[in-house]
Amino acid sequence: YTVNGTDANGCSSSASINVSVNALPTLTVSATSNTICAGTNDTLAVTGASTYMWDSNAGRSMNDSVVVAPTANMTYTVNGTDANGCSSSASINVSVNALPTLTVSATNNTICAGTNDTLAVTGASTYMWDSNAGSSMNDSVVVAPTANMTYTVNGTDANGCSSSASINISVNALPILTVSATSNTICTGTNDTLVVTGASTYMWDVNAGSSMNDSVVVAPTATTSTIMTYTVNGTDANGCTNTGTVSITVDPCASGIKSNANIVSLSVYPNPNTGVFTITASEELGQIHIYDMLGKMVYAEKSTQTETTINLSDLKAGIYSITVKNTSVKIVKQ
Repeated sequence: YTVNGTDANGCSSSASINVSVNALPTLTVSATSNTICAGTNDTLAVTGASTYMWDSNAGRSMNDSVVVAPTANMTYTVNGTDANGCSSSASINVSVNALPTLTVSATNNTICAGTNDTLAVTGASTYMWDSNAGSSMNDSVVVAPTANMTYTVNGTDANGCSSSASINISVNALPILTVSATSNTICTGTNDTLVVTGASTYMWDVNAGSSMNDSVVVAPTATTSTIMTYTVNGTDANGCTNTGTVSITVDPCASGIKSNANIVSLSVYPNPNTGVFTITASEELGQIHIYDMLGKMVYAEKSTQTETTINLSDLKAGIYSITVKNTSVKIVKQ
């Protein structure tokens, strides 16, 4: 710049000055990602100056990089000063995508132990269930928990944003049925009473007449020693069902088998009995042997009488065979 000056005498002269102009710093602002998912961090960086001051959205950081976590679309501005003390500013926009909202449902939130349940999820594009659900990648999965269980699924939308949701499944235990019989060994054609406890309602099988009572009278028949099994289903107040069984040994219980009419006629009473019974014969009894159903001899005595009373109370309940000479008869000890 040049200036001309004139004094009071009309004399003039001029002088000049040079002014140097420094360019403003050119700031370059970048982000690790210009679009992020809500709840995630982003790193902003700036170059082109010596010192910096970010705006309040970036916490007024004085660093050349700053980590931010916007919850909505946000503009960040930074001021940079160079070595000449010249300053300029620049801005960057970061877009924030909302996370997907997952909805998880179950066919039944409460199930019975041993049954299946189907879980389903909506709200995203792809899914990953936790290990409790077999790490399935489907939008529905079949599970069979044995106890109360929480299932978690992660969903990712078209923007690559992910969120998770959980569902709790309650598991009711099955009823524990206790099934018993008045006697587990009976003679053919005699009655026996079966009783079940442990549930609210019952259904017996056809062998027990499909009764819906908690007790039922049966009278099975058999021409040879037979094991009859009765099955009952019990359902509790939660609608859970379990099965119980009871087995009865049914024996013809013939009073005597005369293998040779010229040898001996044999009878036993009472039969069935509790272990004490009387044997009568048409002649001297002689040697008496008693065997269990495995053929093991459990008792022996010799009698010179035609009648004797025997006590097997210490033996367990079951069917035993009495042999006198060549004649055998079965008894039922209850």
